[in-house]
Amino acid sequence: MDGKLIEANYKFLRTIKPYAYTYTTYAKGRWEGRTILDVYSTEYGAYPNSYYVTAISQGRILVSDTKVSTSYIIKGGDILSHTVHRHEPGVAVQSDVEPYVTVVEETDELLIVDKPGTMAVHPCGGYNMQSLVNILIEHYTSPLTGGKIEKLYPVHRLDRLTSGLIILGKNSSVAQTLGKCIMNRGCQKLYLARVKGKFPLKIVKHKDGVCETSSFDDLSDELYKKTVKPAHTAFGVVSYDEKTDSTLVICRPYTGRTHQLRLHLQHLEHPIANDPNY
Repeated sequence: MDGKLIEANYKFLRTIKPYAYTYTTYAKGRWEGRTILDVYSTEYGAYPNSYYVTAISQGRILVSDTKVSTSYIIKGGDILSHTVHRHEPGVAVQSDVEPYVTVVEETDELLIVDKPGTMAVHPCGGYNMQSLVNILIEHYTSPLTGGKIEKLYPVHRLDRLTSGLIILGKNSSVAQTLGKCIMNRGCQKLYLARVKGKFPLKIVKHKDGVCETSSFDDLSDELYKKTVKPAHTAFGVVSYDEKTDSTLVICRPYTGRTHQLRLHLQHLEHPIANDPNY
């Protein structure tokens, strides 16, 4: 990128029509001997008990493709299916034409994509067809082969609200190999974050303008040593904007804890701007 920072530009919101989707699962051991209504009402809290009564009686919940009553007793080997009318949230995209997201690089084994914020990498929660993986599988045509890519395997994580480059393997073996490389610190991951306020740094490496912080103040605390895994991040200031009173910070995580960057920045009293959780 020639040393320049290029701001992401997402001009479009991609939406899709609601659709019928069937969740299927094998009966778990703890379900055996219980009624189907009891299992769905206690194991799946997305809907009230009255919804499951109606869904079972209308045949939207089946056992091995067969309609049953609410008093049906689950047995080992049963296959339970639940068909719902699924509504997925809209997601930000770079284009209103296929494949909607920007593919930065492609090889015989890899795809490198600029993932927009708001888009989940793989199906999870309320996102299925609106996940990055499924959008690419359905809408991306490879210029290398002239055809679709049947499967994609994320090499590393990137939170739904985080935009940036993500590496996807075209087969599981290459994804596992690169994933291990990242886990073993064989390559670096850098993040840019816009944080609230003017980020004050005590310079400990004058050439880099970098400081380091840890997740708690007192690292000698015995409870900390027993219950908390160390987390290590380096930060460097890129620029400060007086108009918005925010700082663009470059972040380098040396460990990979959940929400590590967000928690460390919050701990420093400079949380990420517009972060809904921190």
